[in-house]
Amino acid sequence: ALPISETSSMADQKLHDIDKATDDKPKATDEKPKEKRVELGIYLSWVRTELDSESACLELPFTLALLLSFSVLAILHLKQSSTFTVEGAWRFDIAENANFAWSHNFGHKTVHDVNSIADFWSWFRIGFLPLVVQQSWSFSEGLDGAYATAQQVANSSIPFDTSRLPGHYDLNFGTATEPWTSATLPVRDEYLHYNRIVAGIRLRQERAEVSWESCKLPRTVSEEQMKAWLGKPCMPADPPYDLTPEVSHASVFGEPQRVEWMLTSRQSLQELQMKALDMEDGCSQLEGKNRTPPADDPYSMELCLCQTCKDSVHTSPGGPLRPGPWLDEQTQRVEIGVVSYNKNYGIISLVTVNLFINRGGHFYKIIHVQSAWANDFEGNIFEVALMAACDVIWLSALTWVCVCEVREIVSVVRSSKQSWYLSIWRDYLAFWNCVDWISIVCAYAVFGCYLRLAFETSTAKDSIQVIASANQTNLTAVQSEALSTDVFDKVETMVIAESDFRFLLSFYPIVVMLRLFKSFDAQPRLAVVTKTLTTAAPDMTHFFVVFFSVYFCMAVNAVLLFGQDVEEFATIDRSVITCFRAMFGEWDWERMRSVGRGMASIWIWLFVLLVVVLLLNMLLAILMDAYAVVKSKTANMMSLPDQISELLRRRRQFLNKERVRLTDIWNAYFEKMGDEREMVASKELVTAEDVIKQVTGIP
Repeated sequence: ALPISETSSMADQKLHDIDKATDDKPKATDEKPKEKRVELGIYLSWVRTELDSESACLELPFTLALLLSFSVLAILHLKQSSTFTVEGAWRFDIAENANFAWSHNFGHKTVHDVNSIADFWSWFRIGFLPLVVQQSWSFSEGLDGAYATAQQVANSSIPFDTSRLPGHYDLNFGTATEPWTSATLPVRDEYLHYNRIVAGIRLRQERAEVSWESCKLPRTVSEEQMKAWLGKPCMPADPPYDLTPEVSHASVFGEPQRVEWMLTSRQSLQELQMKALDMEDGCSQLEGKNRTPPADDPYSMELCLCQTCKDSVHTSPGGPLRPGPWLDEQTQRVEIGVVSYNKNYGIISLVTVNLFINRGGHFYKIIHVQSAWANDFEGNIFEVALMAACDVIWLSALTWVCVCEVREIVSVVRSSKQSWYLSIWRDYLAFWNCVDWISIVCAYAVFGCYLRLAFETSTAKDSIQVIASANQTNLTAVQSEALSTDVFDKVETMVIAESDFRFLLSFYPIVVMLRLFKSFDAQPRLAVVTKTLTTAAPDMTHFFVVFFSVYFCMAVNAVLLFGQDVEEFATIDRSVITCFRAMFGEWDWERMRSVGRGMASIWIWLFVLLVVVLLLNMLLAILMDAYAVVKSKTANMMSLPDQISELLRRRRQFLNKERVRLTDIWNAYFEKMGDEREMVASKELVTAEDVIKQVTGIP
């Protein structure tokens, strides 16, 4: 579309007079009327504007169909409610039921109470492992007392013994003609009854580099004296994890070190807990663990279950080298990972428990679950058919938009006497055309991410199939770890692809919203919002200079005042976001008052008065003034039903040979002049008779 300036009201009236003259035949009169003249450029500008308005208005139902089909396919492909069900079960159970610090039948602490290395091992060995690795049927607590009461009520002399309760149950499923008619419960490696652990449990960590050079020592004190006093070098974390990590931190991992495997498919709970003990104490006192080293090598570590501990040897007080503990002061992050498959939903999940250790000594905890669907087109026949139909509609509409834009570029280049790149730059690259191309690029990026996700999911399923078909009794521990490593690597790549796909899906509706505004802009009543913003733009530009200056000053002031005591104000970016929330009434007064009631009160008073009461209301006043101006101009303009009626009238008259299309008028003058810029810039005065002579077919 060509960039055309707005015409005056007098010129518009002349244009409508000419259009009316080309619509209706002149009536014969005794006195010849005085012909009205108008510049050809103004008339053709009006024709071009009408054509663009018609095109944009006709795009509105098309864009709505595009948005509707995309919304349906995105919701059906992701099925967020089902994903939330599976992920929420993992998060809740690990957070609430992996307990330690037991007193009788009550565990007083959870993963969120892990604040030291000792706490971590207590939680992992006593809370996490027994929760995840349940290889026998569980019964309720206090069963001995319940049996004793039942024995007294029944007056039975046969004692009840909980140790004689069955650890497994054989239950029948289906009919006898089916291949799987029974199952032994609980199934090994099953979690929460419905989630199958695929490749065991993986532990890994990020570790910091050790050096004296990274230490921040006082310059006025001897360096050697400080080193002797401190007793150990520094080990700064990178990244530092100074503040509470985000979910994005849990989604990626640095260089993995000290990777250890808990092979739940081939090891019992007691064996896993014994390995956890070796990891905690660095394989100390093996004799007490019933693993006595050979007599000829009493310090041999071959019986140590922690493989990576052997690489961190240290000199024991007695002299010989001993493995070090798996978790020490160099650790900056610990990740416990589990891959699971939920057969009821067909969801593959990567569950990680992340502990971030900053160099203040604080442990941050995040339970993060990432999932993807094993089979995309899953569900009842109606859902699958609707999903496939919306996929086809959306891809077809997307292809049509792309074809139309390419045809418009070709048309612009052919209709200009300038070089192709100048014609595109000057005549095509308008704002709304850029919006169209952004939507096209974003849509094809979504499609590309979908293909990538499908490929990575297929690869992950193949890896799971290999480990599911393997007989663990015929494999060595090294071979089992290799299979588990492959599964984790493939699933990690898959969930990253799913995350990228979901992010682009969430971004695309915003682009489609801009396409809707393009259609709204072509209808005066629908264009009230965009026209209001355009009218208010000069005043808003100057206003926001003042607003952001005041807002930034208050945000910086909040960092200086609260940053040392309130995490939300610790950095300038966090302060900007927190101030935005405070602007709409959301602030944590109890934490803010920790710096002092008086100072916190002064800051809130200033912020509310300056930003909320004064500046925000001024912004509303600017917008309301602009809205009043736009509303007064559009009060008598054509409504959407009237515009549709006008389009139908023109179409009907064209079919009845009562008029020609505006496109015919434009094309007739283009054949004459050969350049669109010359057409809209022409100063030639024309009358209705001149238009009738130039355009063939006007009745």
